[in-house]
Amino acid sequence: MGNRAGQKFSSLAVIILMITAGCAAFKARFSSITADRPVRLVLDSPEVRQLIARQEAFQPRERAEIDHFKKDRDRERTDDAAGPLRESLQHPERYIPERTAFLDAMAQAPGVIVPGKSYCRILARSEAMCSRQPYYNPTYLKVRITSGPSKGQEGWACLGDDIRLGGVPL
Repeated sequence: MGNRAGQKFSSLAVIILMITAGCAAFKARFSSITADRPVRLVLDSPEVRQLIARQEAFQPRERAEIDHFKKDRDRERTDDAAGPLRESLQHPERYIPERTAFLDAMAQAPGVIVPGKSYCRILARSEAMCSRQPYYNPTYLKVRITSGPSKGQEGWACLGDDIRLGGVPL
């Protein structure tokens, strides 16, 4: 009976080891990574978290402004007499002035440059959009760099432009 229990224990240990190794291999194969170019991380601070929280609270109004931009863009495409509208659409930042001010403040916040293709772990996701274009709406992610000379650095960066999510093959 003791030998049989030992075999079951060994089998169970092998299964657990295989599952653990499989998870580690999957995690290593699919990691979040910074863009191919150097990326600026906005250092986390109470002020930066407050900026992000204010911008997140503004999202319902901003979504209405984005819808307004899209309607104007669609109207301009179908209306030949849309000259003044065409001028407005050449400056889409006019539709999102609060986001533009937020992004300017984030650009002034302390930051650190990390090398391109640095692996990272996502620590938090925000709803604060980080593009100056109303039709492209990636959001800020808080990440910790897990490889290279910047290993251990933490900060906020833009999903898509600065950080690519898991599924990026090594």
